[in-house]
Amino acid sequence: MKLSILLISFLFFTRTLQAQDFGDAAQTDITRKDYTRAFESTKIDAQRGDPKAQGELGLMYEKGLGTDPDDKNAAYWLTKAAKKGDVNSENNLGFLYFNGHGVTQDYTQSLQWFQKAADQGLASAQANLGLMYGAGLGVSKDYSKALEFFKKAADQDDLDAQVNLGMMYSLGEGTSQDNKTAYFWFYRALQHVFEDGDKKNEVRDDIQWLEKHMNNEDVAQAKTKAMHWRSAGNPTETTPPASEP
Repeated sequence: MKLSILLISFLFFTRTLQAQDFGDAAQTDITRKDYTRAFESTKIDAQRGDPKAQGELGLMYEKGLGTDPDDKNAAYWLTKAAKKGDVNSENNLGFLYFNGHGVTQDYTQSLQWFQKAADQGLASAQANLGLMYGAGLGVSKDYSKALEFFKKAADQDDLDAQVNLGMMYSLGEGTSQDNKTAYFWFYRALQHVFEDGDKKNEVRDDIQWLEKHMNNEDVAQAKTKAMHWRSAGNPTETTPPASEP
């Protein structure tokens, strides 16, 4: 079955783990591509104990912006920030533990840091937890928990979580099989800007496959619901017209 193959490539493909990018502390200089200035100013703030600056300094070491790449220093500063409760750093530290960058690879540690960030409502961390539970990494495989975390992230309009929810509903993993709900989440995901053109094409393929197994009324209802959907964090946002699959 085509969707079973796609589930492996989307739901359990670890490249879909999400790290957070820069926030306000370094963003202006990063945007200007003045990486040396961004690194120096961020380092000063980090040494003064600012957790957001510490987290962003960790990112700069990881990415090699304004300095040589240094995974150990990245882990050092992200750990300091994460221990102070900086939500983006909690998620990024989980990412380092997952990949073994600057620290010993440890799925259990990765899961714990993702959980801390998810508890603060970070959508990318919730989506990461969904992947961990779905693949059974650092925890026993649990499709119901995976579905729960994907739903939390999808409700905040997280693209990867919406795609993975579509997969789970289409296959009945962690929930009853439901083509109409699967179609809704796939179609909602299609409203995003995709950085990966191949991924967008596969979502289109999934939509077309579902249309062959649904009646026209259910397709129309799911499509209309997706076009008028509002994320939990932005109840007044406007949704652009849906692009046709």
